[in-house]
Amino acid sequence: MDDGADFQNANQNPEDIYAETLKAMDAEEGCLVEGTVIINKVPGNFHLSTHAFGQVVYMIYSNGRQLDFSHTINHLSFGNDTQMKQIMSRFGEKFVFDMDGTHVQQQTYIYQGQILANYYLDINQVDFFDKTEPVYKLYEGFKYRASKSILATMSAPAIFFRYELSPIKVKYDISFTQWNQYLIELCAIVGGLFTVAGIVESVLRNGIGLFSMGDSDKNRMQ
Repeated sequence: MDDGADFQNANQNPEDIYAETLKAMDAEEGCLVEGTVIINKVPGNFHLSTHAFGQVVYMIYSNGRQLDFSHTINHLSFGNDTQMKQIMSRFGEKFVFDMDGTHVQQQTYIYQGQILANYYLDINQVDFFDKTEPVYKLYEGFKYRASKSILATMSAPAIFFRYELSPIKVKYDISFTQWNQYLIELCAIVGGLFTVAGIVESVLRNGIGLFSMGDSDKNRMQ
């Protein structure tokens, strides 16, 4: 919808909203929704619906019209965008957002009634604890897996995002190895190489000795 049909206040005159909505529907206008939603770290949902404009929706239905809730999800992610970008650039972690590019055409899924779209999101927290700086810093990242169900409903259309956070959190500690620890590990590697070389040399020497003794016994028998 254009700016004239941006109804942010459900207490506006329903007749005015109805008139503007019909005008927008005739022009086949759509809505661009973007922003940030603050959620708690407990199971819940956020959704897009017409519940706040029940009277207007009833007037639209009474006029024989139908709301089209076809939609495309360009991007959906959880967490702080700045921290997510820092995680990807500093630590090389890759985030795949399952919902990006999701497209639902209402007429493809239902033949009558209104659409009820449910997206189920299983969210996992992935933290990076950077110990390479003088002041340690924690970066919080979030990955998620998504599934969906598209149903027909005779009530108000809606798009629900139902989320649940996994109780398991992954944490990475990023730090530099101290010089003394590096030298100890290097010495352990070198010592291990010498040990293996000594074992191989001993096996070869004993094997050659056995072959030599066998040849000597054959010569004496002849």
